[in-house]
Amino acid sequence: MNFDALTEVLNLLGPTRVAELEIEAEGGNLLRLRRTPMPVAPAAAPAAVSLEPSEVAAEPSGPPLTRVEALFVGRFHLPQKPVAEGDTVEEDQILGAVESLGLMNAVSAPKGGRIAAVHVEDGEPVEYGQLLFEIE
Repeated sequence: MNFDALTEVLNLLGPTRVAELEIEAEGGNLLRLRRTPMPVAPAAAPAAVSLEPSEVAAEPSGPPLTRVEALFVGRFHLPQKPVAEGDTVEEDQILGAVESLGLMNAVSAPKGGRIAAVHVEDGEPVEYGQLLFEIE
């Protein structure tokens, strides 16, 4: 891969949350880009803040939610019979797939329960770690 092609790939990434990208070019050349977190300068001591009782956030109520996140960067696809908020799903039920580098990678429910929220639409590009569904 020449310098111009590498520059083009980096420009395509732009400001993104992608942490790692692996590209296999013709001829078997492999390029792996890995973004390391930038060190954060120590913050100054926080200022004291006073909250009025009406500004205090309420404690979340109800059962804890299980997050279903994208394990690949790609394009999300719903199955033929998509799930919606309020639907009941079983453990390992297919919720969709992420198409990445021409491969379909299934997204399944890690546990059974009720779909509390759907955070992705069919055909939407997704990034690694992006929240797709919440199950309660």
